[in-house]
Amino acid sequence: LGVGIALNASAYALMEAYLLRPLPYPEPQRLVRVETPVEAVSWTDTEEVFELALSTDLDGFTLLDGGPPEVVLGAWVTPTFFRFYGVHPALGRFFATEEAGSGGRPGAVISHDLWANRYNRDRNVLGRTLRVYSSERRSQVGGVEIIGVLPEDFWFPNGYTRVLLPMPEAGAVEFGRLRTDVPPRRAEALLTALARS
Repeated sequence: LGVGIALNASAYALMEAYLLRPLPYPEPQRLVRVETPVEAVSWTDTEEVFELALSTDLDGFTLLDGGPPEVVLGAWVTPTFFRFYGVHPALGRFFATEEAGSGGRPGAVISHDLWANRYNRDRNVLGRTLRVYSSERRSQVGGVEIIGVLPEDFWFPNGYTRVLLPMPEAGAVEFGRLRTDVPPRRAEALLTALARS
């Protein structure tokens, strides 16, 4: 009986979070997920369809900064990521271009959880150099500057993402915020034409 109650409670919690409660982003009815064949359409080529488009790429990172090494889940994201979700930093700033931070180093945005647990909520974490070793992009590793901390209640694409880095190249569009004059069916037709071309 106890197991049955626990399973029902868990199932309801998931259903309420993903199906019943509206997405905690501005105008969620205009947000769409895009699936295109073989990365046919870049997020940079969709201005006629989306006000904002983005691409992400999950990765595993090994963090070294003087403390014990730690392996965390992270993601490479396009500079439009934060505006797309309407999120504001709890501390510092977000990267707006592919290169952020001083001296041309890319900027890293860390989760509130990582800031609280690894850095003990130290506000002086901003500007600190973090050595990041990528499991997917082995040629793109090295020192990054911590420039911002995500708010505590924000998570994407899951609650375990600890580090966000700027995507170094254009990737396939994954999510888009529809323009007000482009309904979903029109968007589908435009993206299909782009993919075919």
